[in-house]
Formats: sequence, structure tokens, C-alpha cells
Amino acid sequence: MPETALMIPVGNSEVEARLATGTLGKLVVICHPHPQYGGSMDNNVVLTARDCLIQAGFSTLRFNFRGVGRNHGTPDTGADVDELAALLEYMARQEDAARGLHVAAYSYGAWVALSAVRKGAAPASMLLFSPPIDFMPFDEVRLPEAPCLITLGSRDDYCSESSLRQWLALHETPESSCRVVVLPGGDHFYTGQETALTRAIRDFIPC
Repeated sequence: MPETALMIPVGNSEVEARLATGTLGKLVVICHPHPQYGGSMDNNVVLTARDCLIQAGFSTLRFNFRGVGRNHGTPDTGADVDELAALLEYMARQEDAARGLHVAAYSYGAWVALSAVRKGAAPASMLLFSPPIDFMPFDEVRLPEAPCLITLGSRDDYCSESSLRQWLALHETPESSCRVVVLPGGDHFYTGQETALTRAIRDFIPC
């Protein structure tokens, strides 16, 4: 499905994005990994999630954080959180999100997304790919009260299964609201794991 190139006004700046319109009236905003380590909306995990969700009938919006692509500014965690919160608020009012606004986020993007939830964002569901619990501070963020999927590789150096389970237990996250999928042999970058990731997303989507 073709995407429309957008520059979305957010605060005093604009956010470069690509929108694909689906048939369900449900929109998924997809967040990419860390800009300072080469992350962008063209990342393999972002594109895998986009393709799978488009095939399921969702509208998808992938975008770049500050300092990436055509976006001005320099990477800044606090500014990224504020911009995402504003972007989610803006997109929630669009026709593509008439029946629900969802969030999918990979690595650093997962931390930003959960931080936006802490600021009041309320997605209908979240798909988090390898939240970097062993790399960034996750003590003050938690999952929303909505269905969630978390995927990670069994060899993920930035999101070990043990650290993830401890974080979920700390926040008393019920298994009924959070599905954890561990991809055998996978690392943090999902190289060669795109098909397995697609399968995990498809199994979760009916929520």
C-alpha cells in the first residue's frame, strides 16, 4: 500500500512522517530506535511492523525523531517524549484513528513511548519490540492499562528476559494484559528474525 509523505506540525516544529491508510479506522504510530545509533523510520523492525499491520487493515504512521531525516534539532530524550506525546494527541483526532490509536515502538522508541504514556498518552494497545531495559532507565515508566505485546530475542544484550520479567513483576503487570514473546536465537536487531516478528504481531493483533 502506498504511503503519503507528511510534515506534521508539532509545537514549533514539524515531524517528518509517512502515512498509509488502512480499512479499519485504526491507526498505529510506529516509533524507531535511537537516532544516535542510526535509528530512523526506515529501520528493518519499523518496516516489518508497518507491513504486517497494513496487511491487517490498520493505518500506519512511521516518523522520524529530532535530527533524523528532514527533522530539525538534535537528538534529545526529553524533547522526543514531548514531541511524541503531542504527535499522539494530534493523530488521535484524525479520521484514521476514529476507532482507536495504537502504538508500536522499537528499542529506544519503546522507552519514549512509555514515557509519553507517563505523561498521559493512552493508546488502545502497545506493541513493544525489545524495550532496552538493560540500557535505559525504566524505573519510572510502566505499561498502560491496555493490551500489550513485548517481543525480544533470547540473545538480546539490551533487553534480557530476566530483566524484563523483573520489571513486569515490579509493576505487578498481569499476564492477561501483557503477552511476552521470546524469539529463540534472536538478538536486539532482529536480523533474520523478521518473519518470526511478523508472526508474533499477527498473533497479537486480534486484541
